[in-house]
Amino acid sequence: MAEPQLSVRSAKARDLAHRLAWRERRSIAAIVERALEPYEIR
Repeated sequence: MAEPQLSVRSAKARDLAHRLAWRERRSIAAIVERALEPYEIR
């Protein structure tokens, strides 16, 4: 079964997530999850 996908319409957000994932050697999903967790708490 395929993993769920997140569609991002913002080129800026997509490019930033891609650069961070490459730099930190993590998946884009991991970068997005880590960024959203503090936002959920607020």
